[in-house]
Amino acid sequence: MCYALWAVRYVHRWPLTKQGILMKPLSIVVVPLLLLAACATKKEAAQKPTERQVDSAIGNSNLPGAQGVKGAMRVADSAAARNARLDSI
Repeated sequence: MCYALWAVRYVHRWPLTKQGILMKPLSIVVVPLLLLAACATKKEAAQKPTERQVDSAIGNSNLPGAQGVKGAMRVADSAAARNARLDSI
């Protein structure tokens, strides 16, 4: 929730400091900056798909050569499984 209306309504009621300097000139700069920071939405960075995810999407599409990509992924998975079996011996 953004408290912009609350800040605008009550900023003129701010007291004097101990030195007698009015806080209003400072509030003209600080309050808008705080409002912008408080009301800003965070944008999360989109994650880039992995190479496997991209290849899988291409393999599942109807693009020319998609079956070749799907076959290459199947061969790579088979080789990885074979290597894992050999490593466990």
